[in-house]
Amino acid sequence: MRYRRHLLGKRDAAKVVAGRLAPGPHLLRLMEDQLGRLREAGFSDADAAMISYLLGAFVQGFVLQEQGPVSASEAMGASRREAATAAGEQLRRLPQDSFPSLVALADDLTDPSMEDRFSFGLERLLDGLSTLLEQGTR
Repeated sequence: MRYRRHLLGKRDAAKVVAGRLAPGPHLLRLMEDQLGRLREAGFSDADAAMISYLLGAFVQGFVLQEQGPVSASEAMGASRREAATAAGEQLRRLPQDSFPSLVALADDLTDPSMEDRFSFGLERLLDGLSTLLEQGTR
């Protein structure tokens, strides 16, 4: 969550770091702390390395999407909430017989905040990692 806030706090930070390994002193300390915690939790070295990559990629990818406009109206100045509301209205107007799920789930697709979406995704990742740990790591 701190990493996401850090990336959001600096314009284009996610674009700069996504897919790159440019370990300066700050990043090296963060990586060391993260890997140490994963190993102490009981993950194998190989799993700890993969998990570190997975979490970084998830956060960076999420922030890249979060910082990009979701629609042309947002790119032209509408707020993200206004764009999501308009998208929900558009989904609700679709023909029910052709798009029953989109119509029924319009609010569920467009209402959650980015904070809620991020928390949900992170929690599901952590759930999966917990299962991996319970099963015994490689």
